Amino acid sequence: VDTAVNGKEMVLAATSSTVYGAILTDGFMPILTGWDATLQIRALEKAGGVTLPLTIIGITGATSPEEVQRGKDVGMTDLLPKPVSSRELLRKTILKYLP
Repeated sequence: VDTAVNGKEMVLAATSSTVYGAILTDGFMPILTGWDATLQIRALEKAGGVTLPLTIIGITGATSPEEVQRGKDVGMTDLLPKPVSSRELLRKTILKYLP
């Protein structure tokens, strides 16, 4: 498990040589939001011809239909409302998206 304190670090980690099974991000991270970081990762994946994109799970307190759509539009694999228990996170995302 690695952590990033802002969206810029998230993009750097996601594009490093480390292979991640999934990325969890807050939509409102500092410096570069989780929304914008996801957009950058998806653009880099597309430019590199990635056939199997990273699983990116957004976790946010903004759960309006517009924010859920925003998550889909930027390329988040899924979006969970805060607060999220570790059991819910495991059941709804990790078991769902990881082999």
